[in-house]
Amino acid sequence: MTRDPRTYAKVGVLALAAGLTVIRSATGLPRWLGWAGAVIGAVCFVPWGAWIAFLLGGLWIIVAGVLLTWRPAPADGTRPSAAAPPG
Repeated sequence: MTRDPRTYAKVGVLALAAGLTVIRSATGLPRWLGWAGAVIGAVCFVPWGAWIAFLLGGLWIIVAGVLLTWRPAPADGTRPSAAAPPG
């Protein structure tokens, strides 16, 4: 495990910014995940909790990735398509 405080700060900024973005906008992720990210990001800056928040930050990234990958199908039965080809 790393002991460099800059590493904890980087994970803290990432989790805090992503969590606040999820809370403030309609990103397709649940708000509880945004609040969890904001708390993890804030705890990364507390010396006694930085190492556990660092580990939880990795777990948060995995959960966010899974939730973004496994989105439910739209109610109208259509699937979102990629951008239309030019021309």
